[in-house]
Amino acid sequence: MLQSWVYQSTSLFLRSGFHMFQRTKLCTSLLVAFSGTVALTSMPAHAQNTERVEVTGSRIKRADSEGALPVTVITREQLQGSGATSVAEFVRNISFAAAGNFRPQSGSSAQAYAALNLRGLGADRTLILLDGRRLPKAPFVGSAVDMNSIPMAMVERIEVLTDGASAVYGSDAMAGVVNIVTRKDFTGIELMAGAADPVVKGGDKKEFQATIGLQGEKGGITAGASRSSRGMMFTRDQPWGVTQGVSSFGNNYRTINDAGVPTSGFLAVPGFACNSGGFYKSGTLCAYDFNLVAANEAQISNSAFFAKGHYKIADDWEGYLNTWVSRVESFGRYAPVPATVTIAKDSPNNPTGGTSEVQLRHRFAAAGNRDTFTDNNVYDVLMGVRGSAFGFDIDAGARRTESKYNEIGRGYIVRPIAEQYINDGSYNIRAVRCS
Repeated sequence: MLQSWVYQSTSLFLRSGFHMFQRTKLCTSLLVAFSGTVALTSMPAHAQNTERVEVTGSRIKRADSEGALPVTVITREQLQGSGATSVAEFVRNISFAAAGNFRPQSGSSAQAYAALNLRGLGADRTLILLDGRRLPKAPFVGSAVDMNSIPMAMVERIEVLTDGASAVYGSDAMAGVVNIVTRKDFTGIELMAGAADPVVKGGDKKEFQATIGLQGEKGGITAGASRSSRGMMFTRDQPWGVTQGVSSFGNNYRTINDAGVPTSGFLAVPGFACNSGGFYKSGTLCAYDFNLVAANEAQISNSAFFAKGHYKIADDWEGYLNTWVSRVESFGRYAPVPATVTIAKDSPNNPTGGTSEVQLRHRFAAAGNRDTFTDNNVYDVLMGVRGSAFGFDIDAGARRTESKYNEIGRGYIVRPIAEQYINDGSYNIRAVRCS
C-alpha cells in the first residue's frame, strides 16, 4: 500500500495599517501643555522608550505598556523546563487543550500527525500562526496544522489567545489562536542534548539542538538544527497490556442461507490448533490477542533546520528572510488484517463439509503484522520588506510552502483475492498458511 500527498503554495502579500490609538495614560502623558512645557518628568522610565508591538488576535499595533492582554505567553524557559521534546508534545498538555487532541497513533493513516484542539472545539477551529502568519494545513488530513512539523529549536515563545478571533482571522479561529514566535536577535552558540528512558518499556526519547546567532548594527541572523525521536510504545509493555485483547476475528465461522442471512452463531473452525501466534480459545470461539503485537503509539522522529535574518536597508525599512525545513518520519504497527469472507459449499475450506455456505471471521496472520511507514517533509521560505511611510505600517513580500507526505503500508491484503484463494484451497484456514 502506497499513498502520497503533495501540497504546494506560493503567495504574495502586502499589509498596511494606519496608526490611530485611543488616548491612554501613556499618550496623554506625552501631550504638550499650552504653557509650552512637556510632561515628561512625571512619566515612568519605561514609557519614554515605548515600542509598538503586534498583538495576537488584532491587526492594530499598540504600545507594550498599554495594559495586559488576554493572551497567555509561554516562554522558552518554560518550554525547556517542561521536558517535552517537540512542540506537539508540549501544547497538547496545556490547560486550554487538555483533551481532544489527535496524537501519533500506531498504524493510523495519520500516525505522524499531531493536532491542537483549543477548548474542545476542534483542531479545524484552532488557528495556528508562525510569527503572525498562517501555517499550511497538513496535506494528509487537509483540515488542520500538523504540530509535529514545527521544530522545537526555533521557538522563542508561544502565545495562546483562548478567546475567539474569527472576526480577525475567519472561522478557523473560533476556538482561539496560537501564535508561535520564532527566535530572533540571538547572539552566541547554544548546544543542547538530552535523553529519557522510562521505567515502563517503550517511548524512550532522544533530542539534540544546536543554535547560532550573529547580530550587528544593521541586522543579524539566527540559525539552527535539531533532531528528536521517541521510540514505539507496544501495548504489551504497558500496565494495561497484560490483559489479553479479545477479538472474534480469530478463526470462527457461522452458517448462512442462500440469501446470506446467518442461521447459527459463531463457532471455532474445527481442526485448527488455536493455541499459538496470538490465537487462543475463548469459550466456543477461537479469539485473537491483538495486544500481543500491536503498538499503542508510533515511533516518530523529527529532523529540522531553520534560519531567520533581517537587515536594515533604510532608517525605517528592513528586509527579512525566514526559512525552515522539517522532516517527520514514523513507524507504526497494527495486528494482522481482520476480515469477513464467504466460503462456498464446495470449497475444501468449508467447515460444514458442503452442507451450507459459511461466513468466516478470520485473522490473516500469515500476511504478518500491518506495518506503516510515513515520511512528511515541509519546506517553507518567506522573504519580504517592512517599514513605515506616511503614517502607515507596510509589510510586503512572498512566501513559498511545500509539503510532501508519503505513506507505505505492508502486510495488508485485498479481500476479494484472499476470498478467492480461500475458496479454491490455496489458503488453508486450518493451518493459516499458504500452500
